[in-house]
Amino acid sequence: MLAVGLLLAIVVAWNALYRAGTWNYNERMTMIPILGVGLLLILQMLILPPVIAYLIQRVWTKDG
Repeated sequence: MLAVGLLLAIVVAWNALYRAGTWNYNERMTMIPILGVGLLLILQMLILPPVIAYLIQRVWTKDG
């Protein structure tokens, strides 16, 4: 899940920044120099899916 989240975040951000030109970063946003995409976007895509899966599991096991 983490590998897929990382890959998707990089592909989506890179495409939106450099290919489609639909995103733009300003000086207050943290970039990852090697990948050329935003750090918070990467962290969001790495952290949120496992947290959501965990929360859904907790809700479903309480009902069962």
